[in-house]
Amino acid sequence: MTYRELLEELLKFSEEQLDLTVTYLDTVDDEYYQAEIIAADEETSEGHLGAPEGVPHPVIVHCEYIQ
Repeated sequence: MTYRELLEELLKFSEEQLDLTVTYLDTVDDEYYQAEIIAADEETSEGHLGAPEGVPHPVIVHCEYIQ
């Protein structure tokens, strides 16, 4: 999924859904986590994630376990 595709999905959300916490499901462990979006550093963005030079690659990370 690209971030453009993600945006298309987000645009389908209701106003109430847009106010909910971003949540990531780890399907291997069947656990839910709060998520954040960070920008990878330049070396990681370009060298490992294939972003064009000077374009920070956004990365969704899980943070806190939700019980």
